[in-house]
Amino acid sequence: MSKGNELRFLHWGYRPHCDVEMEKHFVGYHSLQLTTRGQVSITYDDVEHHLGGTCFWFHYPGPYTRLKPGEAKFWEHRHVAFAGPLCKVWEGAELLAQPPLSCPPEQRAEFITRFDQIFTWLDQDGTASLAKARALLEVVLWELWEIRRNPTRRHSVMDAATQFAAEHKFRVGSYEKLASDLGLSLSSLRREVRKTTGMPIHQFTRTLRLREARRLLRHTDSTLAQIADALGFTDVYYFNREFSRLAGISPGAYRQSAF
Repeated sequence: MSKGNELRFLHWGYRPHCDVEMEKHFVGYHSLQLTTRGQVSITYDDVEHHLGGTCFWFHYPGPYTRLKPGEAKFWEHRHVAFAGPLCKVWEGAELLAQPPLSCPPEQRAEFITRFDQIFTWLDQDGTASLAKARALLEVVLWELWEIRRNPTRRHSVMDAATQFAAEHKFRVGSYEKLASDLGLSLSSLRREVRKTTGMPIHQFTRTLRLREARRLLRHTDSTLAQIADALGFTDVYYFNREFSRLAGISPGAYRQSAF
């Protein structure tokens, strides 16, 4: 389906369980994705992003894009794809073709409602409904622009949890001290991590460790033993087993692979 002239809406919708694997160049159009559950891995050329919880990301012309499910083997998402002269204006304002962005937890329900309203208007006939959908999409894009440029609105709890995990070599363990430092109860900390990422805190920590392992394998000359020690594994054999289980490929094979 396609609607509009200045901005043509190509397709849109909601998928509660997506497990697509894809590699392609996008040509002539953009799409905005809102993921609300599960995990997805997206690579633009050679820059990987491992996404979980509620987040936004784009498909857009230019890079070679690779897409596959993350550890959860699926993700839930809403998307809207569009093309036309207005895209050039939005590109100039830095509203499109941006890196993935986590959704502030307090705005999650609001963004879901806005996507669903866009879909409702696009499913109707008439220029008024189309204009409303276009205007609301632009509002969403400007709100994302604002979130990117106001770090104080980011997830201070998630930033602290990420730093805590790195400082403790990503070992899954007690988070009472982190919760206390943030002025939260442990149950509130666990609830905040799950609400933001869609996963319990111990799984979030394992995801961070896997992401750091991938970075070290791809961008450093460290031995597997050195990487295992840096990430808090008791030995290189345990590191090999855990990485292979979570990534579906051995550390050595991953380091040698183009993907």
